[in-house]
Amino acid sequence: MEAHYGRNENQPVMPQSVNDAISLRWQELPLSQSVFHARNGRFLNRKFVSPDGRREAVYDKCGNLVTDNINMGTHNFSPPWDGWGHFWDDVLPYYAFGNSVYDRDAFADRTSATFEAYWLSKWGY
Repeated sequence: MEAHYGRNENQPVMPQSVNDAISLRWQELPLSQSVFHARNGRFLNRKFVSPDGRREAVYDKCGNLVTDNINMGTHNFSPPWDGWGHFWDDVLPYYAFGNSVYDRDAFADRTSATFEAYWLSKWGY
């Protein structure tokens, strides 16, 4: 749990806007891969990952960096394109502990994002 929370608290400076992320060649992920960062009515959040897939930045509908404890970008031990590695190293700890010690989202809400991701991917989002 300490390693999980620590990786999110000690990240380098993130691109402060969508335009910054794009200029640094960060990749925007589809909504179906971003639902873990679009909780509690923040459906329009956009998630970008660094070229190596280890860092994430999330932006609100106005293009501002999201820093709240539930929807913030996180550090990945395994990049999103490493399916099972990412699930094991990054998603499972998120289910259990949330993004930070201050993340008060319920376990059921965190796990429901997986079902949202499935249906969104079927609709092409």
